[in-house]
Amino acid sequence: MSRKKLLNYVERGGQLLLYPQIPEEDLIGQPCIVLKQAFIIRKVKETKSFVELDDIQSIECDKVEHYSSKSDVFCKTDQGYACGLSQKYGKAKMLILGAHMQLNFNCKKDEFRKVAVLMGVQPRLEVTDDIDSALRVIDKDAYFIHLHNFDHYDKYPEIKVDDVVVYQQGNIKVPALKGLMLPINITLDNQIKIISSTVEIISNNVEKGQKVLTADRKLVEEFMVIELSYGEIVEQHGVNIQKKHGQYFVTLAETFNDTSKVIIQQCSPHNSE
Repeated sequence: MSRKKLLNYVERGGQLLLYPQIPEEDLIGQPCIVLKQAFIIRKVKETKSFVELDDIQSIECDKVEHYSSKSDVFCKTDQGYACGLSQKYGKAKMLILGAHMQLNFNCKKDEFRKVAVLMGVQPRLEVTDDIDSALRVIDKDAYFIHLHNFDHYDKYPEIKVDDVVVYQQGNIKVPALKGLMLPINITLDNQIKIISSTVEIISNNVEKGQKVLTADRKLVEEFMVIELSYGEIVEQHGVNIQKKHGQYFVTLAETFNDTSKVIIQQCSPHNSE
């Protein structure tokens, strides 16, 4: 039943990747060749060999299934046998990649990215300098960028979202063996919206009747763009402010502490008018 649901999914326009082999049993171990029949494919043999995936050559695989089929070939062994096939089905297509590729080096990620592109899947987030990254989408244009540096030296990556540069190289610092979570268009409450920030915000508290954002600085200067529905940001030592088009451009200068505080007056919406 689950195999038929997968075929219905592809028929209606969904993409399907079968990896690292074409399933011939269901989830309880009973024979089920629904997907194999839909692919019009025949498994010839199984070996250990090197494969060529599109334009990436000499990929070592510990298990490779050789196929006989009239489907389009996108991956083959070093001896020319088909092990990766693409076939149109309904409104979309199915891919089978019968080459078990180990993800034991970072460069191997390119191989899986290549398969994603073949399926028409493009990453929204691009980060340089070999930083582990993820995009956590909150709303259409609101998201968090998660960055993890597993190396023993600091990194200053360029970051693109949907092919648009949101942070140029050198604008942010990801310390060695640490991570960052950067907000873009994130609403903290009914007063504060973070349009962008080069620095991680570690707390949002009320102190002595005022809102206080605490930022964990990594560079000599850090930058934030903040939008307020009411109230004002208080200028203070180490915090420089410019207001343009209803937004606050905040520069956090180096101080004796690793953190900087952005203080926001909490006048009511009625009073601010």
